[in-house]
Amino acid sequence: GPVKLEIHEGTIDSMIEQGGAIRADGGLIYLSAQSLTELTSSVINHTGITEAKTLSTGENGQIILMGDMDYGITQVSGHINASAPNGGDGGFIETSAAQVKVTDEAIITTASSHGESGLWLIDPIDYTVAATGGDISGATLSTNLNSSSVQIQTTDAGGDLYINDAVSWSTNKLTLTANDNIFINSNLLATGSARLGFEYGQDSAAGDTSTYTI
Repeated sequence: GPVKLEIHEGTIDSMIEQGGAIRADGGLIYLSAQSLTELTSSVINHTGITEAKTLSTGENGQIILMGDMDYGITQVSGHINASAPNGGDGGFIETSAAQVKVTDEAIITTASSHGESGLWLIDPIDYTVAATGGDISGATLSTNLNSSSVQIQTTDAGGDLYINDAVSWSTNKLTLTANDNIFINSNLLATGSARLGFEYGQDSAAGDTSTYTI
């Protein structure tokens, strides 16, 4: 059944440290940390195991790490699993905050053994794929595309996406969704059944002066 743990602390920075194991197959795991003002910050630091697998009866799992969208950081490492090992489609994973940092040790999966993979949504203000100094490396993004479709979506009015490290994958879909511009500065190699989508200028219906540059 539903279990809710709610922690209130209004005067200092907030942190959720998930270094253990949380399992809720067929259910929803939602970790949220908010900032009150620009003088405070929130951090979700995920280093453990979080699982919400699809049940054999068809109920999908959902895992959401929701940091503050103005001043928060979500740091993703460890294992996050919304796969469907016993039939059905994969579930949904969201990692959101003003900044989303994914380490090379992160293993994210929404894979299905008999159905469609689910989706991993990365939802920051801006985002950079880079070998060093970025938010995720091309190698880590490539590895996790083998077990999940991935959508990187900026949220700020001027949010840009930068691909500064090579990404290659052979299945699932990579969708780059930018409120403003997409800059492709390294190779994207999609083979087999892999798919790629560019969605730029999402801050306005007309796209204004937004573009993607390869």
